[in-house]
Amino acid sequence: MKTLMMMLLALGLCLVGCGKKEEGKPQSNAKTPSPTTSTKSDPQTEPTDTDAEEEKPLSESTKLLIAQAEKGDADAAKKLGDMYYLGMNAPKDGKESVKWHRKAADGGNDMAQATLAGYFYMGDIVKQDPVTAWAWANIAFENGNIAAEFLRDGIREKGTTPMTAEQIAKAKALSKEMIKKNPKLIQKKE
Repeated sequence: MKTLMMMLLALGLCLVGCGKKEEGKPQSNAKTPSPTTSTKSDPQTEPTDTDAEEEKPLSESTKLLIAQAEKGDADAAKKLGDMYYLGMNAPKDGKESVKWHRKAADGGNDMAQATLAGYFYMGDIVKQDPVTAWAWANIAFENGNIAAEFLRDGIREKGTTPMTAEQIAKAKALSKEMIKKNPKLIQKKE
């Protein structure tokens, strides 16, 4: 069953990068950084793992990427989240991965939003929470990521236990509350 869930997550994350509503959008907003959003720990994104690799010196390119992300570049933050998750050009560190994916998601990066949905769905980096997983997948979909609809449906129907009507209602309310609290979650498409 876990293998099936991993395959579903991998497929969902693969489709996330391919399923944009709008083509031709620049992949980085480095030239016009938005204000930095808060990266304070949130109970919904508190990592559960503490097995970070031993600290390695970061490359100059990774340091530059961090500087971009700290200035509000959501795409740079997403790349950092991926780097820390995979241990590529940065130590493998789930806590740092969640931190940077959350920063990117808060800045409106739909792929980071879908990644957070996957983290909450699987529960291997953060505490498993289908309500929060569905809310992040819904936000990614509302933000133009068509593949997030499949992820959202998979979370609702294909988990170890399908979501109840009450959980779905809570997830919809959470999604609306998150967007109301941070309108930057949804990027305006031109």
